[in-house]
Amino acid sequence: MEKCHEYFSCEKMDCVRRKNEDLECWEIEETLCDTHSDYVTKIRNYIGGKSEACKYCIYYQQKHLKQ
Repeated sequence: MEKCHEYFSCEKMDCVRRKNEDLECWEIEETLCDTHSDYVTKIRNYIGGKSEACKYCIYYQQKHLKQ
């Protein structure tokens, strides 16, 4: 499966995910992934943490279904 920025056709070149090819986006703080989904942003703000919010992301879910 492609990288998250490829999956979302993300053009945000300043996202730290692009600099950390060995890690998945949910393993990295300061990613800009919450800009792709208002729902994930709301969950992240409500829960107060990235790791739980990422579980609601379609990319995360699809990646884990393939494992």
